[in-house]
Amino acid sequence: MIIRIHISLPNFYILTFHILDTTPFRKEMMHGVIDGICYGQNERTDELNHRMTERQFPDSPLQPNYDPRPVPTKYALFPMINRRTSIKEPALPYPDYNSSVLFNPGSTAPRSGFSVDTETTLRNQNFALQHGANQGVYIPASDSDLYKIQIVSRPSIQPNPYLFEKQTFDAQPHPNVANTLIGRDTFFNNTRTQLRNSV
Repeated sequence: MIIRIHISLPNFYILTFHILDTTPFRKEMMHGVIDGICYGQNERTDELNHRMTERQFPDSPLQPNYDPRPVPTKYALFPMINRRTSIKEPALPYPDYNSSVLFNPGSTAPRSGFSVDTETTLRNQNFALQHGANQGVYIPASDSDLYKIQIVSRPSIQPNPYLFEKQTFDAQPHPNVANTLIGRDTFFNNTRTQLRNSV
């Protein structure tokens, strides 16, 4: 008979396995079953779960995209009064979004922290697109690092003398085949047969 006791607590679990024999004089152990108490600690697992949960939520509430509904003007002939209902709840203050200060797990961010000037400079959109004009096209200067690359070099003795040596091959045929008729026919140039016949 096998008795299994499972107790789970917040930070660890205890598994107790006892094997009792069915005969009064003999104890049999089952292969692979623990005889006694097995303690398991879950502090590391709980820490990883807590850290993964923190990556699913921002550090502070993000500014929502407030989009008020339009005012209906279909049945108003000369609307002299502002027909928009006054807001009773004041807007909550939110700081401007900055990715270096505030963690955002989403793929989009609030538009309050959108730096238009920096984005315009990075995308080179300082000038309007004009047909035939070149001020809207980025042309790097001839002395920029796009054309002139500065490579830091340290003069030293090359430990491998044959590393950059240009190899040349001798154009003269090998002495074994220099004065033979092997490979000189225009058609049916069977070099194996010619070599066999030359010996």
